[in-house]
Amino acid sequence: MSEHDQLQPILQQLLQVHGASFQLGEHEVAFHALAAAAHAAERLDDMETLGRVAALSREELEWMDANQPHHRLSTLSAGERHHRSMFEQLASTATTMQRRIHTDHLRQAAAVALEVIRA
Repeated sequence: MSEHDQLQPILQQLLQVHGASFQLGEHEVAFHALAAAAHAAERLDDMETLGRVAALSREELEWMDANQPHHRLSTLSAGERHHRSMFEQLASTATTMQRRIHTDHLRQAAAVALEVIRA
């Protein structure tokens, strides 16, 4: 079984843990499960899931800001410490991971095209 085949179900489990943790109001656990999912998705070059991680991060932060604005991971609390919320940082990180993978794919395609031209 390939690494991809072994990591894919773990990625799905991490996303499930995130959802269950969010439903319980365990935002720190939800955050770390989602961050781990981002790393697994990056390893799998899964740009779609990275987009989902970014969206889920922003959605959870939006919910928290509306319903628990004083939670330590909220925008308000992070701002009081002169930081961005960890969820917003994760959304940015996942988006950056997506862009890196896309750029890597473009570079690989350009290298193949250059080899064809040289041949």
